[in-house]
Amino acid sequence: MNKVYKVVWNASLGVWVAVSEIAKGKTKNSGSVGQTVLVEVSDTAQLQKEFSYKKLLLAIFTVFTANFAHAGYEAGTASTRTNCTQTSAGSGGEATGAIAIGSDNSTASGTACAKGSDSIAIGRSALATGTGAVVLGPSSVAGEAYTTAIGNNAQAMSRGSVAIGSGAYANSGENTLDGKGAVAIGNDASALGKNSYALGAESSVVEDDTVSFGHAAGDDRYYSGTKSGTWATDRFMRLSNVANGYKANDAINVSQLNQIATILGSTGIAAAAKTGIVALPSYTITKTDGSNYAAVTTVPQAIANLNTEILKSITFAGNTGNSANKLGTTLNITGTGSTAGTYSGNNLKTSVSGNTVSIQMADAPVFTGTVTAGNLATGGTLSVTGVSNLNGGANLNNQKITNVAAGTASGDAVNFGQLTTTNNNVTTAQNAANAAQTSANAAQTTANSALTEAQKGLNFRANAGATDKVSLGETVTLADGTNTTVTYDAATNTYKYSVVDAPTFTGTVTAGNLATGGTLSVTGVSNLNGGANLNNQKITNVAAGTASGDAVNFGQLTTTNNNVTTAQTTANSALAEAQKGINFGDGSTSNNYALGETINVKGDSNINSVTTADGVQLSLASDISVDSVTAGNSKLDTTGLVITGGPSITTTGIDAANTNISNVADATTADQAVNKGQLDAATAAADDKT
Repeated sequence: MNKVYKVVWNASLGVWVAVSEIAKGKTKNSGSVGQTVLVEVSDTAQLQKEFSYKKLLLAIFTVFTANFAHAGYEAGTASTRTNCTQTSAGSGGEATGAIAIGSDNSTASGTACAKGSDSIAIGRSALATGTGAVVLGPSSVAGEAYTTAIGNNAQAMSRGSVAIGSGAYANSGENTLDGKGAVAIGNDASALGKNSYALGAESSVVEDDTVSFGHAAGDDRYYSGTKSGTWATDRFMRLSNVANGYKANDAINVSQLNQIATILGSTGIAAAAKTGIVALPSYTITKTDGSNYAAVTTVPQAIANLNTEILKSITFAGNTGNSANKLGTTLNITGTGSTAGTYSGNNLKTSVSGNTVSIQMADAPVFTGTVTAGNLATGGTLSVTGVSNLNGGANLNNQKITNVAAGTASGDAVNFGQLTTTNNNVTTAQNAANAAQTSANAAQTTANSALTEAQKGLNFRANAGATDKVSLGETVTLADGTNTTVTYDAATNTYKYSVVDAPTFTGTVTAGNLATGGTLSVTGVSNLNGGANLNNQKITNVAAGTASGDAVNFGQLTTTNNNVTTAQTTANSALAEAQKGINFGDGSTSNNYALGETINVKGDSNINSVTTADGVQLSLASDISVDSVTAGNSKLDTTGLVITGGPSITTTGIDAANTNISNVADATTADQAVNKGQLDAATAAADDKT
């Protein structure tokens, strides 16, 4: 049975049908055995006839009807010869399964050439050289295997590349790039990188695996496949209605960037309505002296300025030396001196309670050096220029009281000279008594005569007190006084009066300028080299100390306590501020990071996070992966390209969306689309021959 068929027009049914190759139809004979019918166009007047959708469907049916021929199909000025060109039909064998539909006027328009196996070339000067290459449009070229060029002067020149649009260009770039799989969609769009996409009019891409929606100043500019210079200005397109990315390689939108900006302490991304230019945030840090750092626009810069202030030390200065302490360090305030022999820690101590450092003096301080209080200076010796009133008593620790003036009143202290004179007088009196005794013995005989005189006795009187008559033979007792003792030396028959080692005076003792009583008042300087025991009494009217060895008064101590309290309060406030750390959040929750901790700002496959000398920089990856891309009313995803309200090219086919497909060249093979002119002509011819 004959297995070779051809397609003829059945006027009675109004459809194209497949018939045996030997069947006769009412059409003009054209073509050779194994080729499908050639539909001729009668004249240009037929283009004015009404174009019905029914006829369009019939034409599409002819394009997708299986071709049973083994050679190519040609229509118009077209060639499927393996050595044809855009201007020459060529010669030799035909490309298997190729389809070429060109213009009727070969002289003016050129020849459509399909020289690759299973290639399609539709349009004047259309050229399909690669296996499976598809060309639809005048002067368009599909130069490698499995390439597609649709539009005026569209060129797909690298294996598997696609060029759709007037002047669209998909190829390798100047022998340096592999443009396999490149896709250029849009007028004058150019894609030169491997598996790259240039989407939109005048869009340009040269990198591999990259999607471009426009061009930047300096990008190469191509016109009909020829480099014509570089673009002078930027032309970018905005991707709108982008869903929130949640996978590693998803694209993110501005709302997600706003969340990142909020985490970094900004109020969000302020982008211009049309240009999309983002206004940088501003961070101003106040210094400790009240002035401000210059405003900065990045979080790392702001943190660096803040860190500079936090790392500043608090300097504590003493009478000598100082200590610079940073936040987090310990400042020890003690009462111990730094040089042995010049300071003592026995009389002072420090106590910390809450935010207060108290410097406390011992209730009974002990000083090994000299203590000066007004005119009173105490050390190894107490020298008093004026009068000292020691109401609380004085413990001289077995030391001498020197330069004591002679006492003149009964309450006066006597000095050693006065005591010596008294002793001498007593000795003289004793000697006289002894002489009298001798005389008495010698004059015993005359004693009776002298009895009357003897009975007069002796009168003793203490100072200006009453007189005590002591008869001869009575005993006169010389008793100890309050601060004196009396002794009798039998060997010398001598009575001696001595002042006790620790005399006690209830009144005032005056020695030169020194008068002691209940209170010791010193007009000049007192050198208490032997020490002074004040018996828990105060030292009042102490002038403010000005030298390192001076005593300080209570006012100076209070001022020091207040200064230390103020310094501690300031340090505690600074520490509290530093311990607040930095909060990073997403608007609902936040994490607190202490100063000195590391904050990791991470991106994903579409956003890069890089730490540089200036801080953390966020950038969009050169290659991003998205499920779909929407540009205006056009959406490109894994199923293909869909234009809302317009045509679509998807994995299920081409949907013209009720719009015209214009500039369709005359079909020359059975599986090619016919244009309205051909259909009208065929209809008219069929009507005439029916």
